Amino acid sequence: AASSCINCDSGTFSATKSSNCTDCPTGTYSGAAASSCTDCLSGKYSSEEGSSECASCEAGTVQNATGKTSCTPCQTGRYQGSTGQTSCDTCVAGFSTAGVTSAATACTTCPAGYYSFGLATSCSACPTGTYSGAAASSCTECAVGKYGDNTGLTECASCVAGTMQNAT
Repeated sequence: AASSCINCDSGTFSATKSSNCTDCPTGTYSGAAASSCTDCLSGKYSSEEGSSECASCEAGTVQNATGKTSCTPCQTGRYQGSTGQTSCDTCVAGFSTAGVTSAATACTTCPAGYYSFGLATSCSACPTGTYSGAAASSCTECAVGKYGDNTGLTECASCVAGTMQNAT
């Protein structure tokens, strides 16, 4: 005859009058001597049965629901630089995820001569006849008396004596 009951280990649980401990299902966890398992909080996940704790979503991924087994990567033009988060941030105009199309962890500033609209994975070179400074959401046309003969310019050149540029 049994003389005592023993505690279930972390990651397992037992109901009243149970003869064994059961692993917590994926998406949940428990401490020792648990009568039930607890859903992982948003921003966390558990991909294995019998977890004693939930893992935080990695930077670049998020989870906005409870009881989940994985995290979702941030999509095009979005990023998340911290762990354990529930939503991705948006790269605003003048910034991009620098070529990263999924699970980006940062937005970077478009360099002078380049621009981007919001949610960009890359910055585009300003077309000929235009220029920009850093973090630009658009390019500016060269003023009368100046020209831009290349893409990606940070400033327009002045026409030399004996030449002119009167159309933009």
